[in-house]
Amino acid sequence: MHTRFRWAVRLLLSYLLASAALAVFVKWPNLDGNAHVPFSGFPEFLVWSPMVPFLALGDLPQRPVSGLLDLSVFLAVFVTSACLLLRTKKR
Repeated sequence: MHTRFRWAVRLLLSYLLASAALAVFVKWPNLDGNAHVPFSGFPEFLVWSPMVPFLALGDLPQRPVSGLLDLSVFLAVFVTSACLLLRTKKR
């Protein structure tokens, strides 16, 4: 039971990390905030990062190329972080 809980927490952490990476990727060209201060609106949009993959899926029918690029960024970060976090130690 303890091992399953640790795996679930690590998968959740991988999902949140991939969602945050996708949020930064989507908002990179035009970060809201003061135009003269780079990244002035940076931390507040990360609150909605768990919803970003679902928004990318909803965006897929209207803009297929951009939607596929967004989903590929999400999947690449998710798979990489899951592989790194879920690897087991060999004895």
